[in-house]
Amino acid sequence: MDIKRRLTSKDITIREILKMSLQDAYLHMDNKRYRAKLDVVSAKLTVRENYDYNRKTQQWEKTGRDAKLTFVVKTDPVSYHRTDKLKFHYYPVVVLLHSPELGFDSPFKWRTGSLYKPKFPKKGMSKAQRQNIELYNLKHGIQLQFFFELEWVLWKYNLLYGRNWTTRPPRVTNPNEIPFLDKHMYWVVTKVLIHLLHGNGKKILLDKLIESEDERIK
Repeated sequence: MDIKRRLTSKDITIREILKMSLQDAYLHMDNKRYRAKLDVVSAKLTVRENYDYNRKTQQWEKTGRDAKLTFVVKTDPVSYHRTDKLKFHYYPVVVLLHSPELGFDSPFKWRTGSLYKPKFPKKGMSKAQRQNIELYNLKHGIQLQFFFELEWVLWKYNLLYGRNWTTRPPRVTNPNEIPFLDKHMYWVVTKVLIHLLHGNGKKILLDKLIESEDERIK
């Protein structure tokens, strides 16, 4: 499916999806916050477009229609059974910010995993052929859980950056079509973007959201 329309000031914000993740999806579906703590090693900002530091104002400023930030998230998954023998997994996470000056109240889009089209094993393939396909997806940064749970849903809500390779809604993995932060994006938002957009002094914004989740699950 094609890319949906451009971001506008009326689109969904980071804050809205973070709240929905903590107070709904993580409680009733799969706790990606928990998985992020177990699996994610680091997230590094590798590419920055339309977003520059103004030395005169000492502020980060958008220099184009949308700021585009690309991260590489490094994981060592232990929250599920792995069949590959790679030491680490590396996935790109692209974040498009329409109004970064608004911090978490900025409309945004994101994509976890590369823009490569996923490959899937076919019926009758040998174990070696299946392993080769798994390795292909991993080495090309294709995040299949994002593909199965979120890609169509984010496309529906104009939250998806890049092409949608899916052809139908996730009837099994996300039947209620709830948009939420996958574990890679959760780490990017809570470990990197919170400081970049709000600074250390405003981290209380995140602490309050997480406290609300912790109270609900006691």
